[in-house]
Amino acid sequence: MIKISIQNNVLLTIVVPAYNVQPYIQQCLDSLIGQTINDFKVIIIDDGSTDGTADICKQYVSKANGRMTYVYQENKGLGAARNIGLNLVDTPYVCFLDSDDWQDIRFVEKVKDCLDCLDFVPDMIFTLPKCYNEASHLLEDWMDKPLYEKIFEVQSGNAFKNLYAQKCPELYLLEVNANRKIYRTEFLRECAFSFPEGVKWEDIRPHVQLVHLAKSIVALPNTGFIYRTNNTGQITAGRGIGRLDILSVFADVLDVVGKNEFGKNEQAAVLNMIFNYALWMIDMTNMEYIHPLLEGLHKIFAEIPEEMISAYSGEFQLEQSEKDKRMGLLECLRGDTYFQLINYEDRKNLYRYWSIHGGRKKNIISGGIQCIKDSGFKYTAKLLLKKIRYKGF
Repeated sequence: MIKISIQNNVLLTIVVPAYNVQPYIQQCLDSLIGQTINDFKVIIIDDGSTDGTADICKQYVSKANGRMTYVYQENKGLGAARNIGLNLVDTPYVCFLDSDDWQDIRFVEKVKDCLDCLDFVPDMIFTLPKCYNEASHLLEDWMDKPLYEKIFEVQSGNAFKNLYAQKCPELYLLEVNANRKIYRTEFLRECAFSFPEGVKWEDIRPHVQLVHLAKSIVALPNTGFIYRTNNTGQITAGRGIGRLDILSVFADVLDVVGKNEFGKNEQAAVLNMIFNYALWMIDMTNMEYIHPLLEGLHKIFAEIPEEMISAYSGEFQLEQSEKDKRMGLLECLRGDTYFQLINYEDRKNLYRYWSIHGGRKKNIISGGIQCIKDSGFKYTAKLLLKKIRYKGF
């Protein structure tokens, strides 16, 4: 049985970036202090907090008998804070925990039990977190629980099977949150890995990159961390300029795919993830920023390789109506009338129209008759007016 080398009984480092989380940081650190075994250490990166976060962290560090380290840096964002912590890690495995969330108190024990059961050394270990709803005060299932249990055969007790992306491209479809994974430290260093800095949605490119490069991926059958939802200030709640960060994130993802040997099934799964985020961004971005978002998406989608599109249309398994919607989005954004997507109430019909017609130019009479059959006279007339209005784009 292959074993990793563990010095001083420290298996895992938990990196905790913290920024102005005074109401939550104590619960986070209590969940770490209260772990059932002590085979871990904690590195807290204070990302320039201006509230009482620093004082609370220092109090915990002083009582942790050397198992906690506190580092202060000027505010640079979550990605930069994680990278500072990662550079300080000297244990075989590392994971990350946001300071407004908290860990299952048996988390480290579960990780150790998992590794003890294996005769190989995994590059990554997925977990299935829980969500804590701040509004209802209830624990809820993680959003991809059914897919997670299917991929890792959790119900059959076979979650420790060895997977990798070329064998199981469905891994890309798992929710991308970096905190749900435990990483072999040397694997990250072999990949010269770092988190993107200065952007939101910093977990998307690392998910694609590391899932592709990992030669062995397993999963814990039970809970990892507890994720706080409906929390004021979460990036997922913003509808403004931060949404535009997704453009550079998509460019990074496509760059990773272009520079590595992704199989057709992998490309299809990654493209489906891009579609899902694009649909979400378009629906959630406010009117002040929808124009630059659509313009940026138009440029990004125009650069998606035909090979990747072909792989998706031919290889990816999805309910046909949902697949048509994504192909409709693709055709619409690659075309010259993509600004039609500004109007929320029209999008459903637009996706349907483009998925049916594929953006192909038609004789105005035959095309109009077909559109009336598909979507009715009122929609056809409105679409014609929009085509005339946006002809310059």
